[in-house]
Amino acid sequence: MLADAICNLAASTMALTQAAVEELLAAASAAVDAANIPEDLRPIAFTKALDMLAGATSAPAPGGGGGEGSDKVVLSDDERMNKIATKVGADATKLPYVYDLDEEDVAFSIQRSKLSSTDAAATREVALLYCAARQALGLDTQTKIELIRTRVEDMGVYDGKNFSTHLKSITGVTVKGKDSAREYKVTAPGFEEAGKLITRLTGGGS
Repeated sequence: MLADAICNLAASTMALTQAAVEELLAAASAAVDAANIPEDLRPIAFTKALDMLAGATSAPAPGGGGGEGSDKVVLSDDERMNKIATKVGADATKLPYVYDLDEEDVAFSIQRSKLSSTDAAATREVALLYCAARQALGLDTQTKIELIRTRVEDMGVYDGKNFSTHLKSITGVTVKGKDSAREYKVTAPGFEEAGKLITRLTGGGS
C-alpha cells in the first residue's frame, strides 16, 4: 500500500523537483507523527496524508504559457503549515493558532495577550516566529528588519525608541548588515527555539 502511494506520488508530480517530492514525503510523515496514530494504522494514515498533500502539484503561473514562473509549485495552506512545523519541530495542528498565511507573506492569528507581557520580550517572540516561518517556507533566507517591524507593529508591541535594542537579544539568529539594512537569519537552535515557543503559546508546555 505504501509502495503504491509513493508510485502514485511520483506519477502525479513528475513536474516537481526531487527536493519538492522529498518535502511532500516529509510533510506526510510529520502529519502522521503529530496525530499520534497507532502503529498498526500508520501505513494507512501515511498513504492518506500523502494523497492529500500530493493534490497540490506544480501549476502554471497566472496567465499560463511557458514563461518565467510557469514551474512554480503551488502549496496549500496545510502543506505550508506542515513545512513550518517540520522545520521548527512543532505540532502542525497547533500552527493555525499562531500563524495566518497568505500567498506572499506570513501574518499572525495569535492574540497579543498570549505573548510575553513586556513589549521587549513580545517583540523578540514575534521576530523569531516571523523569521522562522518565512525562512522555513523559503520566502527568504534572511529576513529584512523592515518586514519584522511591520509585523511587530501589527501585533501592537512596537516600541520605536527601543525596537533595534530589543532585537539584539533574540535567541538563535545571526544578523547581517547595519541599521535599516539589517537582515536576520534563523539558525538551527533558533528554529528549535521557535518550536518551543509555539508549543508554549498554544498551551503545550510551560
